[in-house]
This record gives sequence, C-alpha cells and structure tokens, in this order.
Amino acid sequence: MNVTRRFWTVAGIGGVFAALAVLAAQPRWLLGTIGIGAWLLGLQYAAYRSLREIDEGLRIEYDLDRPRLPVEQTVQVRLTVELAVPTASAVTVTARPPTSARGTSVAARRVRLAPGTTGVGTEFTLTMPVAGEFDFDAARVEVRGAGGCYAETLVRGPQPAVTVEPRYPRNLHVGQGGESVESLFGEHPTKETGPGLLPDQIRQYVPGDSMRYIDWKATARLADLHIQQFETETERKTVLVVDHRSTLEVGREGETMLDYLREVAMGAAGAAEEQNDPLRLYTVGNNGITTRQSSTAALSAYEVIRRRLLDLSALPAPATADHHRPRHRVTADTAVAPEYAERIRSRLSQSDTRFATTLRPYLESTNAYVSRLSGDSLFQTMRTIDTRQRGTLWTVLFTDDAKRASLRETVKLARRNGNYVMLFLAPRVLYEPDASVDEEAAYERYRSFENFRQELNQFSRVAAFEVAPGNRLDALLDAHRLRMRQSA
Repeated sequence: MNVTRRFWTVAGIGGVFAALAVLAAQPRWLLGTIGIGAWLLGLQYAAYRSLREIDEGLRIEYDLDRPRLPVEQTVQVRLTVELAVPTASAVTVTARPPTSARGTSVAARRVRLAPGTTGVGTEFTLTMPVAGEFDFDAARVEVRGAGGCYAETLVRGPQPAVTVEPRYPRNLHVGQGGESVESLFGEHPTKETGPGLLPDQIRQYVPGDSMRYIDWKATARLADLHIQQFETETERKTVLVVDHRSTLEVGREGETMLDYLREVAMGAAGAAEEQNDPLRLYTVGNNGITTRQSSTAALSAYEVIRRRLLDLSALPAPATADHHRPRHRVTADTAVAPEYAERIRSRLSQSDTRFATTLRPYLESTNAYVSRLSGDSLFQTMRTIDTRQRGTLWTVLFTDDAKRASLRETVKLARRNGNYVMLFLAPRVLYEPDASVDEEAAYERYRSFENFRQELNQFSRVAAFEVAPGNRLDALLDAHRLRMRQSA
C-alpha cells in the first residue's frame, strides 16, 4: 500500500521524539518514537488485511437503461457497489465511462462506503455524441485504511459496452428508376431450379407457370412466351465491400451518401446473420483496404462487422498538387474501357498520319485512364477478393457514381467466374445541398445516373440499385413531370 500525507505527519512526530531524546539526553523520549512506529506498523497490517478482504468481496455492477442508443441521445446508468463484509477502511469507487461520453461530473459518478457499511449506489446520465461501440473502463477503487495513513488504488469491476448508432437516414429509398423494392436479401443459390433469385435458364412457358417469371426480353426475341427459371435457395458466401472514400462524405450531417449506404449494408449483414451465411467485410479508403474481416459464420464475427460499419466514416480528400494532374482530363463519360485502350495505342502510336497525330492527345488520356484504373482502390480491392475467393461468391458493393468508368470495370471483375453482384449506388446529385437550385439540370444529372445504373443492371449476374433520400428523389421526379405537363 502507499503511504499518505498523514503517515508522514505521524512519522515526523516520531522523529521529533527521537531528536528530543538525543538533544536532551533523555532516553525515555524514545519510547514515544517506538510507540508511534509500532502504531504505524499495526495500521499497515490492518490496512493490508482490509485491502485483501475488500478485493475479494467487492462487487461492482452497472445497470444501463439502454445499452444501444442513437447518437446524441442519453443513457441512464446506475452504479451499485457492495462489500461481502464490513471493513474498517473507507472505500471510494468512481465509474469511468467512455472518454467520448459527456454530461456528468466526476462527483456524480462517485460513491463512498464509510467504514462499517456494505453497500451504496448512485445514478448518473451520459450523453453519447459519437457513433460507435464503446466500453466503460474498469472503475477506480480507492481504499483508505483506518487511521488514514495508508491508501491503495485499484482498478476493478466490469466494463459494460454501449453501442451508439449513427443518425438513421430519413426517407431511405432503395430501388431502381425511382421505384422502391421491398426485399433484397435472404435468397440463396443452389444447383436446383425453382422459385429463387438467381437466373438459371430460359424455357418456354407452359400452362401453370407463374406470370411473374416471364422473361419479356426473350419473349420479344423469340416471338413466344418464355420464362426465366431460377436457382433455389441455400447457404451462400457473401462479401460486403463498403466504399468510404472522400467522395462519400457529400450530404447533410447524418444524411451523407455513406450514412445511407451504411444503413443498407447493415441490413445486408443482418440478413446474412439470420441465414447463418459466411460473411466477409472489406472497407475501402482512398489508399486501399481499411478493414478486412475474414469469412465466418460465427456470431462474434457478425458483431465485429456490425461494429466496424457503425464506426465507419468518410475519409478526407487527399491533397493533390497541380503539377500532379494529368495534361488531359478524362471523365467518366469519355474514358474507354482498358481492354480497348492498349489496342488503340498499339495501332496508332507508331503512325505518322495526320489522323494518328490528331489522336495522340486522346491516346495520352486513354493511357492515363488505364494507369488510374490500376491505382483505383475499389478496383484493387476487388482484385484482392478475386484472387482469394473459392467457389461462387455474392459480392454486395456499396459506393457512389463519382468514378463511373472504373466502377464499370470493378463490376465486371466482381462477376467473373460465375459470381454474382448486388450493387448499391448513391447518386451524387440527390445528396448535394444545392442540387435543387436548378431542378432541370439536376434531373438531367439523375437521368445520366439512371442510364449508368441500367447499363450495369443489364450485365449478367448483376443487380444494380439506387440508394437515396426518398423525399428528394420524389421531389425531383415530381418537378420533372410537372414541367412536362406544362410544356405539353
């Protein structure tokens, strides 16, 4: 145990007796020093014994009125401290909530057990301003022995967790072309055909087949009714790929693109847990993979994934110097696929014709695109997943439409080898605060996004969905319909 200021005061008095005995040549004064020393030793023994009893019989409990709460909400905490037997020592217990918590003083979360008492409790309130999973630190226990000459500080007790969930996005819309979809998760592919989600084959319609499975494209092409047969359901391997690069921070606080995409990702993770499906999580930052959670169906892994999604935030944009920018700007709409880039370059780079000379700046742009694609963190993440996967894989990808050309190639890569892709896209135009200033221009941007989404959705084994604030999407589409009626 540690000595207190009172110990040194008493010890100083003993020293005074010893000094007087020497100076006054009175040996009997030493009896005072000996008595004080013996008293201090007795207190030390008693303090050690009391400390051991306290350490063995101390019980600290927390009771949270809600261990899960939205950000900026409060949680009521009750702290209860009990001793198995009364003690001569004074015990002070101070709760230590997460460092991010606020709203209560140290005095409000501290309790004192006077000598001879066995139980005490207190209540205090915490406000949690940051989303994530947080643990209480073990309580600080201060023991002050009888006489006040010896003290010890321990760290004891449970460390309860509190989950602070981000603000739920309002008016969450998940759908295609402005139409919401009701169910996206839970279906599982097998080699058996029947009602399911995954296309297996097309066959001619026979009486009794459900009209909902008619393949209208095949019907129009073959001039006869055909239906799409689907694989039935079983366990599937699922990997969530969540983009949280700087482009995902667009939107109001609590209603950014990442906030909406994360909400859908939480739903996908929950569906995998309900089906006991093996699940992996990759989160992608500006410079590469930021989270890599191994595939498993263990309950602890689902919780780890959930915590990581709750903690996820958009990364700040990297600084880019002007002299590092390419000479020719390549946009998502003008860049071509990389398989064509090298072909063009090989054919025209050595030519001295006027046509080739005119195309050289565009070749530079194309080559820049190929180079940029190889450095795209989302594309590289998918390459990593592709090299690790065994068997059929469901990739559920969450991102925005900022880099369409590289995203197109990423989706192509993800669906290789018979794999399936569910793509959830946040259209940037529906999150920008000033997008409603020019409704006509905003609608044209949304139409461009929708054309891009449809393009991806037409890939085999790919389903592409939009994720957006439903109220803003409805307002944009309603304004367009009104303009069309007025111009008619």
